Amino acid sequence: MKCFTMLDEKRLNFIIEDINIYLKKLENFKITKENLKSDEKFLASSMAIFQVLNKSIDLGEEIVTSENIGYPLKLRDIFDFLEDKKIIDEKLAEKMKEFVLMRNKFSHRYEKLDEKDILKFAEEDKRYVVKFIEEITKHLKAKFHTK
Repeated sequence: MKCFTMLDEKRLNFIIEDINIYLKKLENFKITKENLKSDEKFLASSMAIFQVLNKSIDLGEEIVTSENIGYPLKLRDIFDFLEDKKIIDEKLAEKMKEFVLMRNKFSHRYEKLDEKDILKFAEEDKRYVVKFIEEITKHLKAKFHTK
């Protein structure tokens, strides 16, 4: 089991870069209800969203673990710990906890996904991931650049 005693700036930057890469790919797909009827576009979009969600959870987990903020029993706990430490606000924490459920839907039940799930994330929900990255980046800058 990996035990972190301090933040690994390079690893955190890699995770953030990965999220941004998949957000950009999703944007480049120019998703519409019509083009999601194509299996290729549907599967590529759902995989990009899955990666964004998964890496966002990884980012939160990395902060919680490396800063010894708490011991999450469930993935949703990560965002409660980040909220408790004022790294993210309550609204963002709630949205990120919803994303844990969404990530599970994308990873375990592809047959249950439909165009609405993908369109909603691409058109609306991705802004919360962007906000999450902004808040984490602000926190990291304060951590790494005040020493």
